[in-house]
Amino acid sequence: QGRRLPSESFPPMALPAAAAAAAPVPSDPESDCIMAYAKVGAVFSLEVLSDMFLFGSHNGMIRGIYLEDAYTACELANHKGAITGLVASGEQTLYSSSADGTVRTWDVAAKEEVTCRELSNEGVGCLQHVHDWAFAGTGDGYLHTWATAGQGEAHSLRVHAGSVTALEPYFPTATQLQCFTASNDGLAKHIDVTTGKLMAVYEGCGPLSCVVHDAQNSVLYVGGSKKHVLLYDVRAAACVAQLRGHTEAVVDMVRPPSGAWGEPPPPPEAGADGQPAAEPAAALPPDDVLYTASDDKSIILWNTKTMTADYSFRGHVHAVSCMKYTASNQLFTGSYDSSVRVWDVEGAFRNITVNALQAAERRERARKEAAREKREKKESKKGSKKKGDKKKSKKKKK
Repeated sequence: QGRRLPSESFPPMALPAAAAAAAPVPSDPESDCIMAYAKVGAVFSLEVLSDMFLFGSHNGMIRGIYLEDAYTACELANHKGAITGLVASGEQTLYSSSADGTVRTWDVAAKEEVTCRELSNEGVGCLQHVHDWAFAGTGDGYLHTWATAGQGEAHSLRVHAGSVTALEPYFPTATQLQCFTASNDGLAKHIDVTTGKLMAVYEGCGPLSCVVHDAQNSVLYVGGSKKHVLLYDVRAAACVAQLRGHTEAVVDMVRPPSGAWGEPPPPPEAGADGQPAAEPAAALPPDDVLYTASDDKSIILWNTKTMTADYSFRGHVHAVSCMKYTASNQLFTGSYDSSVRVWDVEGAFRNITVNALQAAERRERARKEAAREKREKKESKKGSKKKGDKKKSKKKKK
């Protein structure tokens, strides 16, 4: 459940009971993975540019790997703790957060550090950069925001009793800064950064590690240690559904940008015989999609309209630690198994379409079989009744 709090302080709340996991979802490990970059080292955070991906490790090293040939593109090594977040602004600027309590800005092409911002002795747990604003959550429960270009007031707000583990910036207007945060204190919150007001509190189930806001549908997705994803109606601050499919903690979530796949293709033209001249194109992913990564080594593709787990990407041999969905509609995942994988999202949707068609065929066969059995049973009863009537008429004649 949740609570709308226009101007009140942060109240203590009882947490709801944990939910059980659901059955496994379909997957095709043989063909789902387009590319696997192995033996890169345990991946703690991930960012993808047009020609390379960058990942952060436990020892403070940030490495860039070229997508085409897997050669090392750069090594950025000024952090003294695990890299907890990587966010790019364009192709040249990279922001990184670390357990050493700093956020650093890098010139990727020059392979040089540009700035260093010290935030907390308790470490920085998460980082985002949107519209020339940086947002960082720290281990002492603070949310820090500052402008990275032009003029803008910096803000530091104590928003949680525990570490801020995830955040999602939100701009209702061009001048209004808001943010959704998640914490290991078991709560997610809606903060108006501009005014410093707490807008709402959302109760989780145990420590939380990821949060995603769907502004178009006013839905907040929250994941954490209790295996499932909670869906909240942002306007009412009420929990409206749960997505169950993972068997271990949910550690990261990502949604494709709205309209990322464009308009669906037109239907194929009919041939001379009235049949389609070519096979219909594979169904494209809808906007109502959520990807979740888990300690159970899987990534689940959810249909948020039907609230179903439609597909599961499997291939990592250890926990999945982070994800990144690119502008070219590719899904990258990093894992503690020292690999970064690129997944065939279009192929997954083709498999979903095939599975749906096969399921529809099975239902149709079952319906026809049930109708046939019903018809035979009815005919059998009619035949038995006719035989009985004949016997009765013979007895009457005698």
